[in-house]
Amino acid sequence: MDTIEDYWAHVETFGLDGAQERFNEYDASCAPGRAAAEQLADIEPGPALLVEIRKVQAMILDRGGQVLVYSAFERYKSWIDAESMVPLRAAVGRPSNDLAKVIIPDLAGQTHLSENTIGTRVAQMWHLEQGLPWTYESERAGRLTTTHTWVMCNETRHASLEIAREVEALVIPKAIENGWTPAQLGNAARTALLTLDPEGAEQRAEDAKKQADVRFRSEPDEMATVSAYGDVWTQRQIMDEIDRLAEEMQRAGDDRNVGERRMGALSKAVLGEDTTQDSSDAPNDAVPTDDVTPKAGRRPKRATALLLVSLPTLLGGSGPARLEGCGPITAKLARRIAASDIDFRRLVFDPLTGLPVEVGDRYEVREPVRRWIEVRDRVCVFPGCMCRAVVCDVDHAIEFPEGQTTCENCGLLCRKHHNLKTKKWWKRKQNPDNSVDWVSPLGFRYHVPARDYSEFVDQPDPPPDCWALDECVGDDPDPPDVLLFPLSTQPPPPHDEDDEEYDAAVTSGEWRQISAGLAQTLIADATAH
Repeated sequence: MDTIEDYWAHVETFGLDGAQERFNEYDASCAPGRAAAEQLADIEPGPALLVEIRKVQAMILDRGGQVLVYSAFERYKSWIDAESMVPLRAAVGRPSNDLAKVIIPDLAGQTHLSENTIGTRVAQMWHLEQGLPWTYESERAGRLTTTHTWVMCNETRHASLEIAREVEALVIPKAIENGWTPAQLGNAARTALLTLDPEGAEQRAEDAKKQADVRFRSEPDEMATVSAYGDVWTQRQIMDEIDRLAEEMQRAGDDRNVGERRMGALSKAVLGEDTTQDSSDAPNDAVPTDDVTPKAGRRPKRATALLLVSLPTLLGGSGPARLEGCGPITAKLARRIAASDIDFRRLVFDPLTGLPVEVGDRYEVREPVRRWIEVRDRVCVFPGCMCRAVVCDVDHAIEFPEGQTTCENCGLLCRKHHNLKTKKWWKRKQNPDNSVDWVSPLGFRYHVPARDYSEFVDQPDPPPDCWALDECVGDDPDPPDVLLFPLSTQPPPPHDEDDEEYDAAVTSGEWRQISAGLAQTLIADATAH
C-alpha cells in the first residue's frame, strides 16, 4: 500500500478507519525489511554483501526498501567490475606488452563481445592503473559506480598521467562527499583539466578537431541515426538553430512532437525540403518563415547560449570558461565566442565564494528576476538534473499566492521535475543560502547545494605526490570541506512589468551594491593578467 491510489482504493472498500488500520498493518509488516535494507549501506561490497542482499529480498519490502536493495546491488556491481580488472590485467600484461593484441581476440571469443569492446576495457584498465588509482579504489569500495569510473577515464584519457592524477585528487573526494552524478563529475573533471593544463587543453582541442566526422548508423523500425562529431561551439549553434526552426514550425501550425519537428528542420536545412512527413499531411502554413509572430503570452526560446567567463580570462588569461549546455571550455574558445556576434551577458561573481553578485543587462531590459535566477541556479535544481536554464520553468517553492514571486522563493525546474513537484509527489524547500532540500514520495531526503562559480575562483595547488594507496585511500576518505557563503548583495525585487521607474532603476544599476573590496579584487585580478 505504497501509493495514494492504493490508499484510496482501500478507503472505498473498508472505509476511512478500516483503510488506515490496514495501512498501519502493512507499514508494520514492512518495517523489519526496511530496517534490514537500510543496514546494507554499512556492509562493504563483496560476497558478504550479496549474501545479506539475498536475505533482505526474502523479507517483506515496501518500495523504499526495494530502492535500498537496488542501491546495494549497484555497489556490489561496482565491486564486481573493479575485481574483474584483476584477471584482465594479468591476462594482457602492461601497455607496452604486444601480448595484448594476441589475447584480446580470445577475451572477445570467451565473452561473446567484440574485440573493440574488449580493447576499450583494456585501455580503461591500463589508464586506471597508471593515472587514476584513487578512482579505481573508490569504485572497488562501492563509493563510485562503473559509470563514474568510465566518465573519469573518458575525460582524462588524452591527458598525461601526472595531470590525470592531479585532476583525480581535486574532484574524486568532492564527488564522493557530495554524491555527484556521472555528469556532474565529468563537468568538474573537465574544469579541473582546463585549470591545471590550459595549454595542453588547447592543443588537445586542436587535435580533436581533426577527428571531426559525420556518421550513419542503421536502427530498428526503418530508422537510422546520423551523428555529428565536431567542436562544441559549432555544434551548440547548430542545435540552437534547429530548436529555433522547430519552434517556428510549431507556431506556424505543425502539431508534431518536438523531436519530429527538429528532424523536419534538419531535413529542410540540408535537403531543401522537409522529407519527414507526407506533403498531404503537412499544414499549409507549416513552412518556417522569417516573419512568424509568436503567439501572445508565449516566451520564445532563445537561440543563443550563455557564456560564463571571468574577466582575467577575457583579458587573455588561461582560466577555463563555461558554455551553457556544453560545460567547461578553454580560454581561447571563450574569447572567440565573446568576440562573435552573440547575445553575450556579463556576470560578476564574488572571487572569494564563487557566488554570483551581479548579472549584466542586455540593451533592452526585460525579466530581470528571471535572469538573476538563471545565473544563480544555472540548471534545474532537482537532484542530479543538468537541464539547461534556458529550457527550465521558474517554480515557486511556496505556491503562489501564499508564496511571493521573488528570487528567494523561486528556482529553476525542468518541465519533468516541475510536474513532479506540482503534483505533490516530491516536496521542495528553498533554503536562505539558495540550496534546496527535497523529500521523495518514499521518504528519502536529498540536498542540492547552492550553485556557485568556484571554477572561476583561483584553485589551490594540487596536493603533493601521495599516490601510495594506503595513504590516499582508506576505509573512510576525508575529503576537503566545501564552504558556501550567502550572497553579499541582493537580487532585484519583484515588480510590475509596466513599472517604468523600476526598469529605469535596474538599467542604471541602483539595486546593485557591489562592495569596494570586491571591486578592488576584480581589478587586481584583471591587472595581474
